[in-house]
Parts: sequence; structure tokens; C-alpha cells
Amino acid sequence: MTCNTARPPLLRPDWSSDVVKPPRFRYVRPTTLDEALDLRADEDIESVILAGGQSLIPMMNFRLARPELVIDIGGIKELRAISRTTDALVVGAGTRQADALIAPEVASGAPLFIQALRHVGHVAIRNRGTVGGSIAHADPAAELPVALLALDGSVVAQDRSGRRTVRATELFETAFTTSLRSTEILVEVHAPVEPRAQVSFVEISRRHGDFALVSAAVSTTVDDGRFSSVRIALGGVAHVPVRCEAAEQLALEGGPTADHIREVARAAAAGIDPSDDFHATAAYRRQVTAVLVERAITDTCGVLTEVA
Repeated sequence: MTCNTARPPLLRPDWSSDVVKPPRFRYVRPTTLDEALDLRADEDIESVILAGGQSLIPMMNFRLARPELVIDIGGIKELRAISRTTDALVVGAGTRQADALIAPEVASGAPLFIQALRHVGHVAIRNRGTVGGSIAHADPAAELPVALLALDGSVVAQDRSGRRTVRATELFETAFTTSLRSTEILVEVHAPVEPRAQVSFVEISRRHGDFALVSAAVSTTVDDGRFSSVRIALGGVAHVPVRCEAAEQLALEGGPTADHIREVARAAAAGIDPSDDFHATAAYRRQVTAVLVERAITDTCGVLTEVA
């Protein structure tokens, strides 16, 4: 009896395969915004903006994105500034998420961003990912678009013709699609400073760091025992983050009591029309929406209530 000791052939990955390898593209890393805008202005070339690359690179590797030109804005320092006035917080679109998370201007000017950022991926993701990149990518389950919507914030887009402000309510058109023009670069993210508002961000995901199955961002203000301002935004329940306007109006009819908060949460769940998908059913998402909205509003009001 003999034993075959010959080694099997070594299996090596096929690097010529289309899988996880992007098509050919041209890469440019400008150091000024003007240089980037010049590159972006050529409408005959399909270009994309590379900020942190945490979403773009996987999409290119799987050939879901096939740009001719990749413009890396990571070297443009002017896109990483953070400032706060008495009325507004301004975050440069190229600001790393990890830097925004520890910025005192963000903590004092828009604490909802801080709460949302804690749910974004993992530390390695936040060290590379940018605030503007996440918003411009427009993933319907991403945290920062939902927070921006709940803050009634906006972005500033710029091209060679100048700058324009786009409100969050007008920015997201469908999944992974915004109203930004092909020649524009998102340069700033703006959020109004509301010192009296209380905020909360909550989400449910399969595992820590996963995209949310459902997320809820809430901002409330109470005067004389009644809600004077309420904004409720949801992620993961539609092709874009959504505002619950009917539930917001209902909230203004009462005060921060457990019964009224539960009624508002149920109205928020009733106002959405999610779809079944691989991750969750529509019925599950409606049920989770009611729970999360109740929990978030309760957090902002400090009300003791049993969440079903």
C-alpha cells in the first residue's frame, strides 16, 4: 500500500476576475478646492468624489460604480474646518467622522450629530469616513442623513458657477441619489443651533456597526408643559430618510406625557410604508418604528414610561 504525498496544486486568487477589482480609472488628488472644481467642471468625463472611500471603493470593486475619473479631496484642508456661531454649526464636508465626534463645536452646536456618529460603523470606519461623504452617499439606512433631516439642516454645494444651499428636505431623491449636480462638490454641512432643544438618536441593527434596520432621530422643545417644536426623522424605512410630519403635528397638540408620546409614536409608524426585504419585513419595521420613536421622544423629555 502506498501513500500519495504529493501536494495538491496551490490555489491562488484569480486577480484578473471582475470580482472585487474596479475597472480602469484616472486618479487625481488636488490640494485646493479650486483644482477640484476645475476637474469636476468637465461634464464630458464621468467623475466621482473620493472623500473617505468607505462606500465608494467597495462600490467600484463590485463595479456598481464605473467612474472615469476619481477626484480625491482628502488633501484639501479647507474642507475640514469646523466652526460654530450663536445660530449655526458649520462642518466642512471633508471632516473625518472621528474628528467631528470629539469636536467641542459639534457637541455644543448639534449634539444629535454626536449621538448619531456613535452608531456609524466601527472606529476604523469613522477614522476614514467623512461627514459630507456619508451624507452625499445617501444610503437610506445611514445615520448622518437622518440626523441632518431631524435637525432641519442643509448642505452647501459648490461648482464653478458659485455656491448654493440645499436643505436636507430637498437633498435626498432616492436611494444613493441626491439633488447635487454632476459638476458640484458638497463643501459644507450646516445645522441650526437650538440651545433649548433636546435630542435623541436610537436605532436597531443586527450587529453593532451594521447599518440600521430602523433608526429614529428626534428633536423636541417644551414650553409651559406642551410641545412647542417636534421633529422626527426615520432611516431604514424607505428609499430616503423621511420626516414624520403628521406625527410631528400630532405631538404639538399635547405635552410630554407617556400616553401622548405613545400616541405620537404610533402615528409615526402608521405614516410609513416600508417594504419587505432580506433583512426585515415591513411589519417588523413598523413595529420597531413605534418603539424607537416612543423611546427617543421619551429620552428628550425625561418621561418615565414603559415602552412596549
